[in-house]
Formats: sequence, C-alpha cells, structure tokens
Amino acid sequence: MKQTRTGFTLIEVVVALTLFSISVLVLTQSFMNGLMCKTTLEKEDTRPFVLFTIRQQLYEMERDKVTATHIIPFPDNETKVEWQGSVEFSKILNLYKVSVKIKDQDEPLYIWLHRPDWMTNDERSTVQQKWLTETNDA
Repeated sequence: MKQTRTGFTLIEVVVALTLFSISVLVLTQSFMNGLMCKTTLEKEDTRPFVLFTIRQQLYEMERDKVTATHIIPFPDNETKVEWQGSVEFSKILNLYKVSVKIKDQDEPLYIWLHRPDWMTNDERSTVQQKWLTETNDA
C-alpha cells in the first residue's frame, strides 16, 4: 500500500521563510531610504548652494570688490542671500583667507583662495621683504 504525503517538508518551509524574511528586509530598507530622502529634501538646506556660489563669485571678482555687498539669487527667483567679505593675507604668497559674512548669520565663514592675480608686483615684493625681515628677526 502506497502512502501519499500531502504537505511540505521541513526544508521547504525553512527555505520559504528565509526568502520571505529577505524580501521583507529589502522592502523595509527601501522604505526607510525613501523616508530619509524625503526628510533631507524637506530641510531645504541652502548652505552648500550658497558656499558654492560665493566661491564661484570670488573666483570671478577682483580683490577690491570683495568688501562690497553681493547678492546671490536662488533659482526660484524669490529667495536672495546677501554677503560681504574681507580679505586677509596669509603667510603663503598668493593665498588669501576670505572671511565671508552672510546676512542673518552670526558667525562668518572662511574660504581659502589661491589668487595670484589679486596682488600687484609692488605688493608682492613688499610682502616678501616684510616676511624676510620677520624671519631674520626671529
């Protein structure tokens, strides 16, 4: 007499549960990533855009014009950011520390720029002489 078995073996049940748990894990991760992307986009953090734009503007302008008030228009044509800067010499020739003060922010941002065209030959020789005398005195 033959016996027919109806049902699943233990191996089949374990494999099915494993596949189900992996698919639930993948779907949960996808959902969590979607939520994180949504919250990141809703923050509307404009700081990277502002810093990138200020750096681009600094590369295009002359040293004398950094201290003026500049406006960054946003792509939505409604938001604008005002900033003002000041330039300091560093101990390295043609390297400048630009202090950027953005309107409605307390602390200034500092950007280091290598701009050989911001210094005239007379200024360059004066600065070099000053640094040579400082190093000889020390």
